[in-house]
Amino acid sequence: MALFLNGKKLSGEPRNYSTDEQIVGTWIDGSTIYEKTISTDFESSTTKTINISSIGIVNVISIEGFVVATDNRSILIGYNDAGKVSYAGVKNNEIVVVRQYNYSYGTNPSIFVTIRYTKSST
Repeated sequence: MALFLNGKKLSGEPRNYSTDEQIVGTWIDGSTIYEKTISTDFESSTTKTINISSIGIVNVISIEGFVVATDNRSILIGYNDAGKVSYAGVKNNEIVVVRQYNYSYGTNPSIFVTIRYTKSST
């Protein structure tokens, strides 16, 4: 449902997150933009790699997400506290998530990463 204020549209349809790939738009070159949310455990390390080679990504449009500690604290990917940054990127067909925030996430915290991308047509 679109939101309106004084007859002007403020936003589009609500965003629907899904672990299934979905079409969410068109890139500037006319390519279809897809989105997928990946959920997994972080285990005990500070770096997590997630293989995405099966998707066939050509361009990463955006990547966002968060880590949920076992006590339900959520830390956004990209959060910066005194130089301790949690971040995510894509390299060699893998999403790499690094959590550097300086407190315990507990045992096996969860991570949720939403990636928007274009992909090959094959």
